[in-house]
Amino acid sequence: MKLLNAKRWLFEWRYWRGRTPWDTHVTPPEVIEFLASASPGRALDLGCGTGTNAMTLAQHDWQVTGVDFVAKAIRSARRKARRAKLAIDFYLGDVTDLSDLAGPYDYVLDIGCLHALDLPGQQKYAAGLARLVRPAGRYMLY
Repeated sequence: MKLLNAKRWLFEWRYWRGRTPWDTHVTPPEVIEFLASASPGRALDLGCGTGTNAMTLAQHDWQVTGVDFVAKAIRSARRKARRAKLAIDFYLGDVTDLSDLAGPYDYVLDIGCLHALDLPGQQKYAAGLARLVRPAGRYMLY
């Protein structure tokens, strides 16, 4: 992973302890506003965590892929989606190496990933994003 190992394990530890203040279980109003005006398509949720935003997208008829590097978060996201009967592809992966994903995506959402990467990681992230986003696609960064 491109995050420093200590930083990565801190994220893992915080998920295990249930101390994840970034995981609000609430989709931001800007995302809801976007969904109200956009036609459904393919969406990619980078740093999807436990799947809150991916589930909101799927509930609005988007075909969704979520990526996160914390295994516990991905397991939780899959469990929540199964219970809600939503078909979402959740992947355990690194946002700086999206080579296993095939675009194009109409909408990409990042709530909290890019700022946590070092400069080389940000550059790899941007290259992957450029490959995956459809021309005239939307990218929303928090």
